Amino acid sequence: MHLAWDAWQVNLIIRPVTRSPRGYARYVLAVMVGINFLNYMDRWVASSAATPIEKEFHLTDAQFGLIGTAFLLVYAVAALPFGYWGDRGVRKTVIGVGVTIWSLATLFTGFARSYFHLFLSRAIVGVGEASYYPAGTSLMSDFFPKEQRGRVMAIWNGGSTIGIAVGFAGARTSLRSSVGGPPFTSPRSQVSSSRCSPSRSESRSGVAPKSRGRPCKRRTTST
Repeated sequence: MHLAWDAWQVNLIIRPVTRSPRGYARYVLAVMVGINFLNYMDRWVASSAATPIEKEFHLTDAQFGLIGTAFLLVYAVAALPFGYWGDRGVRKTVIGVGVTIWSLATLFTGFARSYFHLFLSRAIVGVGEASYYPAGTSLMSDFFPKEQRGRVMAIWNGGSTIGIAVGFAGARTSLRSSVGGPPFTSPRSQVSSSRCSPSRSESRSGVAPKSRGRPCKRRTTST
């Protein structure tokens, strides 16, 4: 009887939530911002480099769009089990597993030799990235008190904004170096401009540049 009463009293004890030292909490926030940065940079690099990818794999716009659709659908479905796991398991482990999956999938994306391999690798990236936000949101609440979470979440989400900008700008800069032309213009316009612009010898001799089955357009539009 006394043992049962003691056990009941122990169950009533509410353990206080222990916070980590401020320096370690800031370290965790910095790591999470970096992961968020890579998360969104990875998404927008592929989207911004759509034209050379379509050219290399001989894809239509619809086929390339299906890659993004597969990523989003897998991301949405995989977020449910990862969120369940993040609520009941060790959140750092959940995030680590997800980052490992999407890092390996991103690596295999670079080695893709067919549309199927590209489609599959980008879909698996969605599996890895789906673990990050559910577990990451809970992890932030573990390290920071309620009165600081608004500012912390704003800093954390700032990594996604910077990642989008860097991913978009990085892909466009790569296109500029490989195709030629001013930065932040449409890749199709850059390709068209490089095909239609006459060389120095043609400009001096007055010979019109050759077009590939269609008239050469002198004007290009930027996005």
